Amino acid sequence: MLINHNENNLEVFINSKPENAEQFIEDLKNSIDEITKGWRNWKDYIEINTGID
Repeated sequence: MLINHNENNLEVFINSKPENAEQFIEDLKNSIDEITKGWRNWKDYIEINTGID
């Protein structure tokens, strides 16, 4: 229940546009889903107005 308060935060900046943005986002989603075992919505970890959506 307190995961939002206990998780470490990390900012990541991408210097250039990925060659395949859709695949990049899918890989990111899959990584988050694997780590959280599907218990959390992967979009909770991404700021929507970051330029990759």
